[in-house]
Formats: sequence, structure tokens, C-alpha cells
Amino acid sequence: MTYYHRVGKISFSKILFWFIRSYFLLILFISSFIMLPYMLTLNQSFLVFCLKVEILFFFGLILSFVLHEFMHIFFLKKDYGDIDVKVTFGWNKISIFPITPDINSNTIIKVAICPLIILFVLGISFFLIFLVTNIFLFKILSYIYLFHVINIIPPLGDGLMLIKGILKNIERR
Repeated sequence: MTYYHRVGKISFSKILFWFIRSYFLLILFISSFIMLPYMLTLNQSFLVFCLKVEILFFFGLILSFVLHEFMHIFFLKKDYGDIDVKVTFGWNKISIFPITPDINSNTIIKVAICPLIILFVLGISFFLIFLVTNIFLFKILSYIYLFHVINIIPPLGDGLMLIKGILKNIERR
């Protein structure tokens, strides 16, 4: 699915709605599959386990991806104001394309790196909460949020944008 929208009118809830709408069947299938052990056994301990996995699925995977993409839009809005963007949800990626003739290389680098840094810090925060509270869910959540740093390698979208920003910066000199 593709959405064209003004950056100033895109909120976190709108990105979350688009994400759920685009991947509804996949989210429904995974969520149902997670609850399957409880539905087969009707055992209370399975219910607790399945609910913990659901929390990890929604707050770890879905929320981290939506937060990641929203931060791209936030930092783009911070530098360029209310421009048009194209948000595309593919089967394996989410892409945000600003519709503007020229984007500064420093902005490209900042928009590519800042969400990764913030999610990394959030992952460290979850790990520190785990160390204090010893709640295992926080440990797994911290690993999920820390794992977003892998997006910086070049075959992935943020890594490609980082290389594009660096090459554009070198070309300008």
C-alpha cells in the first residue's frame, strides 16, 4: 500500500494505523498462532506465557517498527517543514520517500541515523530496567530494540540512505 501525505499531518497514530491496515492479515495470523497453545490446552500457565509473547510481539516488533518509521518522518519534518512524502508498505519493508527536488546530504544522514540511535538508547534503557526489576520481558524487549542497529548496514534501507548522504556530501565538495 502507498500513501501520499503532508509530513505535518502525519502522526504516530496515523503511521500505526497504516501499518496495521497494511499488514492486518499477517498480524492476525501471527497473533492467532501465538495464542494457539492456550486454545489447544486451555491451561492457565499457557495463557500467561502466550500473553507475554503477545506483549513482545506488539510492543517489541510492531511498536518498534512503527516508532522507527515515525522518527524518520519526525526528523524529516524538523528540517524541511510540511513537505509531501510517499509512504510505501511492501511485503518486506517500509519506505518513506520525500517528494522534494533537493534534500541536503546532512539531512539524509540525520534522518537515516537518528532513529537507530534513539532505538538503541531505548534498548539500553529497557536492559537497565531489566537489571533493576529482573523482569525477563524487558530483557527481550531490549534485545529487539537494540537489534534495530542492524539497519545501518548498507543492504538495508537506512544503510543505503547513509551511503547516499555520504556520497552526496563528498560529491558536493
